[in-house]
Amino acid sequence: MPDEVFAARARWQRFDACPWLFWAESTPQEQAEQLAYQAFLTRSQGLVAGEGCYVSERAAVVATAEQPVELGPRSYIAGQAYVTGPVRLGSDCSVNSFASLRGRVVCGDGVRIGAYSALIGFDHGFERLDWPVFRQPLTSRGVLMGDDVWVGAHVTVLDGVQVGHHTILAAGAVVTHDVPDTAIVAGNPARLLRLRSQP
Repeated sequence: MPDEVFAARARWQRFDACPWLFWAESTPQEQAEQLAYQAFLTRSQGLVAGEGCYVSERAAVVATAEQPVELGPRSYIAGQAYVTGPVRLGSDCSVNSFASLRGRVVCGDGVRIGAYSALIGFDHGFERLDWPVFRQPLTSRGVLMGDDVWVGAHVTVLDGVQVGHHTILAAGAVVTHDVPDTAIVAGNPARLLRLRSQP
């Protein structure tokens, strides 16, 4: 196989892994292809994408008019991410490779979601023993993230959690309760380590 084929594949792999590089390093043809793909997702699934967004063709983005996926300006969905509506991201947000955003998830501006993290805005009912869990009704309180939130790799945020502004969810944290502004939390279940606003 010619080197040119491998070079083209390597470029898209680079953008899939580091989508924030796309608009600085891509060619006009690549940019036109990306905009055409976003337009297809808008027509077929109701994606709403602001200016300067990137959505990998290798991400699973599942949206409908009733459960849209909305991206603010300069927000990115990397390759192998899994995003199902209703999801709304503010400006300058990133969903890194293999991250999952499912159910009702709302993020402010500047939320960076690390690889293999999961923000789950719904839950299964499990009250009845005569029905398997997967047949029981879903509930959804949603996940709400403030502005300037850093979500480390392998973080899980469960349904009903609100995360404040300027927070850090350390790698591997399982966040089961609300997180105040400026907090750094870690662990399973996540606990407060300190506030960034305090020395």
